[in-house]
Amino acid sequence: MAEVALTLTTLIVLTCWFGLRYRGLLKMRQSILQTWAETEARLKKRHEIIAGLLDLVKNSLGHDLVARLSHAHKLAGSMSGPCTVQRASCEEELSESLGLVFHQLQETQVVSDSDSYIRLRDEVVSIEDEITLFKDKYNDFVVRYSARLKVFPESFIAAKAKLIAFEEFQIRDAFAKYPLKLKPTYPTPRKSFPGLEESKAD
Repeated sequence: MAEVALTLTTLIVLTCWFGLRYRGLLKMRQSILQTWAETEARLKKRHEIIAGLLDLVKNSLGHDLVARLSHAHKLAGSMSGPCTVQRASCEEELSESLGLVFHQLQETQVVSDSDSYIRLRDEVVSIEDEITLFKDKYNDFVVRYSARLKVFPESFIAAKAKLIAFEEFQIRDAFAKYPLKLKPTYPTPRKSFPGLEESKAD
């Protein structure tokens, strides 16, 4: 009787232990999916901004450069769903094309000094920072989750529950290869300073 009770107790403990480990994997998996959704939302926002940029530069840059960005933009826009190597490759090409376009634009004074260009540039810089932030967060979750799947009992649980690892999202910032040069701005000089006239009169 004591042996039966001990066996039952052991089974209950093991079941609870495996259950807790399984819940831990599901929690990590949910964090990955949520972070990817946030990353994907920023990628879609970047896609919308680039559409406006293409309208601005289509008559200001060489045909080959605009065509490259347009093609990368169209290809990346056709991708959706989970992170894959193919999708990361498309987004990487879009990032590089985008950086090259800005590299050329900042040499074109008529465009680079326009309000439309400055607004789009600031939007791109902002969204690139957000993409990098969420991409790094996503990759951190993916690496930790993948490591958990390789050790017992998570490896056993993953095999039974058919849980698979996620792909890392490896893309560079648009300005990694072609750094953006921001022109310094200075306040408008004042024609006079309070008290200066009085001191001269004295």
